[in-house]
Amino acid sequence: MIAKLLRREIAWSTFVQILGKVAQIGLGFFTVKLLTEALGAENYGVYGKITEFSLFFSTAGNLGIFGNMVRKMADKPNDSHIFWNALLLRLWTALFFFGMGLFYAVVQIEDPLFFVGTLLFMSSLLLDYITSVCDGTLQAQYKMGRATLALFAGRAVNLLTTAALFYTEQHNLALYLLGPLLGSIVTAGISLGFVRGSMKIVSHWNSAIQKELLWTSLPFGIINVLNNIYYRFLPSALIVNVLSNSDYSTYSLSLHLSATLSLFSTFLMFSILPALKHALKEGHLHTAQELYKKARKGLLWLALSVVVFGSALGPWALSLVSSHDFLAPGLWFILPLLLILAAVSYFYDLSFITLFALGKERWWLKRELLALAIGLGIGALSFLPFSSDLKIVIIISSAIAAEAAMAWVGLRKVKAVLRP
Repeated sequence: MIAKLLRREIAWSTFVQILGKVAQIGLGFFTVKLLTEALGAENYGVYGKITEFSLFFSTAGNLGIFGNMVRKMADKPNDSHIFWNALLLRLWTALFFFGMGLFYAVVQIEDPLFFVGTLLFMSSLLLDYITSVCDGTLQAQYKMGRATLALFAGRAVNLLTTAALFYTEQHNLALYLLGPLLGSIVTAGISLGFVRGSMKIVSHWNSAIQKELLWTSLPFGIINVLNNIYYRFLPSALIVNVLSNSDYSTYSLSLHLSATLSLFSTFLMFSILPALKHALKEGHLHTAQELYKKARKGLLWLALSVVVFGSALGPWALSLVSSHDFLAPGLWFILPLLLILAAVSYFYDLSFITLFALGKERWWLKRELLALAIGLGIGALSFLPFSSDLKIVIIISSAIAAEAAMAWVGLRKVKAVLRP
């Protein structure tokens, strides 16, 4: 009976997140369409560079707090002390990392437009940190329908802001970063309201809780940073040196699509995490095995669908949100490669989050260093005097190889650990 109830809660949590993501994709479609028409290929390439730069520092400042919160609150889903101190921890660590990013932008890049754009986008990411703490709480309570509603509202505000700027014929790049900022304000406010409605929040600074949260989150956070370096940020940084701003817009649009599709495994596995953690704690190994096997089967079919249908329909989808100036004919291979990378990431998420529930993140961390070495080693080949196209293939293939290596060792470890 308990296993059946858990499956129903997991299915509902995953379903509402996927349904919400589909709705958000719909809003995002119109938002990106307006952005590409307003900015043009050249400025949209700069827009993509600003967001990638900011997301790197956001990832570095993540520190694994979201995942650790879900794991800890799986046992105490209404513990407001954990919530409040996780929120404080999120804010002061985020300010530190974003401060470093802004300092680097001022000293090294020396472009006022880039700095202003980064400041606006980092402000929206800071508010997203508040939302993520709320989402961690709602995830543990299996109330992700509310979190999804808040996120949808924020995306709607982003679209409305972008539309208002577009139809008043504003073409300043920095102004279009007000959309994500206003959207993040709305999402964070609604999310906080939902958490307040689900439990009584006790606003009490507890350094012991924050220290314990930070210490136990760090392995997850370091893993997340290392993975994102070879999975996303290193390839993006290397491709910046290969493509012009206008051609980079092709890569940016393709990356946005593949990154969106890669989130499905994250939704599923974080929906499973509380139930998996509970089953393992209570010694219900059979229930844990059943959850894992069903997730593996579902992700296999989803991965195949993403590669096959994404490669076939992806160019058409990108053409709907941009003009021909954005889709360089010679760069058609970028999207299929990024879709393969997204499909491989499903099995990375499957094995990593399962082992995270088992408390094996330190084991995983040691292997991440090897994966990073694989990514760096293959990516370094792009500095050889090859053609631009071959350099891009090498760069994205470095991410695929590193991600696949971690997925493979992870799946083998899960099989060994969950063996009766």
